Amino acid sequence: VPEPQVVDVVAYSHGGQLACYAAARAVRGFRVRRLVTLGLPVRPEFALIRQRAAARVEAWWAVAGGTHWLWAALGGGDAPVPEIPADRNVAVPRDEPLLDPATWDRRGWWAWL
Repeated sequence: VPEPQVVDVVAYSHGGQLACYAAARAVRGFRVRRLVTLGLPVRPEFALIRQRAAARVEAWWAVAGGTHWLWAALGGGDAPVPEIPADRNVAVPRDEPLLDPATWDRRGWWAWL
């Protein structure tokens, strides 16, 4: 049996759910080493998958809040910090552009990779 490819994953919004599912299921051929989720929707029916993912990754950083088109369209304020079993949960203000490299520079998030 060949060794799995080790990957680091950065995922935004619902892509974070897919990344959690892949990590939790230990999808054949690769293993998630580091996981960074940005604006991960926290759906109750997905709690077990998040727990399994947390147990299988070496490090997980979960960023909540920031600029998210849907949240802004709904007129929401700053998002509450969701309960994610990540190693580190980070809350940012609503106007913080999560996918802007300048945000990553300013906050030092590149060090997570």
